[in-house]
Amino acid sequence: MTGLRPVIEVMFGDFMTLAMDSLVNQAAKFWFVSNEQGGVPLVVRSAVGGGGRFGAMHSQTHGTWFQGIPGLKIACPSSPAEAKGLLKAAIRDDNPVLFLEHKRLYSVKGPAPDDGEVIALGSANVVRPGRDVTIAALGKGVPDALAAAEALAGDGIGAEVIDLRTLRPLDVGTILESVARTNRLVAVEEGPRTGGWAAGVLGAVAEQALHDLDDVWTITTPETPIPYSPTLEDAHIPDAEPIARNVRARLGVTAPQSR
Repeated sequence: MTGLRPVIEVMFGDFMTLAMDSLVNQAAKFWFVSNEQGGVPLVVRSAVGGGGRFGAMHSQTHGTWFQGIPGLKIACPSSPAEAKGLLKAAIRDDNPVLFLEHKRLYSVKGPAPDDGEVIALGSANVVRPGRDVTIAALGKGVPDALAAAEALAGDGIGAEVIDLRTLRPLDVGTILESVARTNRLVAVEEGPRTGGWAAGVLGAVAEQALHDLDDVWTITTPETPIPYSPTLEDAHIPDAEPIARNVRARLGVTAPQSR
């Protein structure tokens, strides 16, 4: 479809509940009910995620609310270059794309992508190779996983980090290739395990690569709304240190003692 391709900005992703009927029951289905004769080339950008002291109603990451809807694509960039490349692909798509931007990444600076680079939706990226465990992450979880992998390297643990980039389409193939190398998978999600994408990733991998798995698990938030208190909120969100601690415990590696 050519012509107007609107980009709508929703200040807090939590407000997406107010637009769910239009997105889920109209925009996402138009391609199918029109016998593929028309689409809705719409991009909805929204700020998501905790850590900004915005409280329970303004700190959620709502991609999983929409992940089960055919016709919607869901992207979540992890860096400035990823944001530009994925947004280009989202704008050019003939159907609706939810573009989720973590609040704590807005201040991050980094190199721009190569001129004209477009990152295909549904194409995950291995951002750090490893041999002992695969860490699958999304959005801000990616730099957190990279920091955890750096810490784990000091313990002799080679963590491979995958930036999923998109929840729908989900690039299961790249995860399977990684698990074939490492035989272990942990999915790190800023959100509860119940109904979350991390559990879905584990299910897809177990279904197709059980023979490659020695261990598989998730690192998620507690089954509660995100607290406002800075101390409680920091403890609620799995960033680099909890990820590294969890992987060490799972692999039976003792953390180095501080001096």
